[in-house]
Amino acid sequence: SMCRCTASGRVFCQDKGLTEVPANIPADVKYLYLQDNKILNSPELNTRLARLPRLERLFLYNNLLEHVPAFDSNTLSEMALYGNQIRSVDGLGDLPSLRTLNLERNELSGVVGDFSSLHSLEGLFLRKNSISTFPKQLPSSLEELYLSDNRLNQMHLESVRQLSNLKTLHLDSNQLNDQVNNKRKIITELGTS
Repeated sequence: SMCRCTASGRVFCQDKGLTEVPANIPADVKYLYLQDNKILNSPELNTRLARLPRLERLFLYNNLLEHVPAFDSNTLSEMALYGNQIRSVDGLGDLPSLRTLNLERNELSGVVGDFSSLHSLEGLFLRKNSISTFPKQLPSSLEELYLSDNRLNQMHLESVRQLSNLKTLHLDSNQLNDQVNNKRKIITELGTS
């Protein structure tokens, strides 16, 4: 087969020219490497990912996805989706263990969507998109938020104050006005002052 499996629950299918997730991924996979392919969104993609009850880390960066895959997983803790063509994050599945979500270098613009259902999310990486409005629907679990290199032009301190666990906020290379920038870049490292 095209993919290489290891005894430790890792399946390597990267850089194989795949347009979909193979149907025969072992059900006990923990780390699934699917980066650097040409994988598209499809019902099969969601179904096949939902059938992996032990999946902890999913690497789907540098593919052709236009949406975040919509599937439920009790075990998934990291999803790397950077370098796709994702335009929205609506319709997220039930992912109660997801701690890290990387959506850098996609085509997110305007208002990003709702992340509030991700109750364990600690790190959200949104650099290098075209986001113009600070995300409002964020979970209070969030500790690190990376929004550099976007088109943010408005920022309400209230949005940040609600994030009681936030330690790191990166906002450089945006279109925020001087008043905001002068707030020590909204205290780039929150809680260090």
